[in-house]
Amino acid sequence: MVVGWIETLNSHGYQIDRIHACGGGTKNPLWMRQHADITGCKIFVARDSEPVLLGAAMLAAVAAGRYPSIVEAMGAMSPRAEVIEPNPADAEFHARKYGVFKLMYEHHLEYRRLMSAPM
Repeated sequence: MVVGWIETLNSHGYQIDRIHACGGGTKNPLWMRQHADITGCKIFVARDSEPVLLGAAMLAAVAAGRYPSIVEAMGAMSPRAEVIEPNPADAEFHARKYGVFKLMYEHHLEYRRLMSAPM
């Protein structure tokens, strides 16, 4: 679960506030909107249909001497991402749902412990 990863990393000193997304899931605007609202992160959606191939082309351009660094190649060759901002009005609702999920997970672990006990 993405929220759990972000929560864990942020509790260890990171400050994750954005997610860069590419691939098939980005074709579903509702799914992207929900990820932004649930995580509280801005979602940067790649506009290129083949971002992995674009990355390979950038590396090749640097290797061929067209750009002096990958950062410069990225700036020149990358289309601007679409940015989906989280809706702060939904934050409390999603925080409560996440609290329910964590409680259900704790219960699940207890049920597993009970069922694995010797008979």
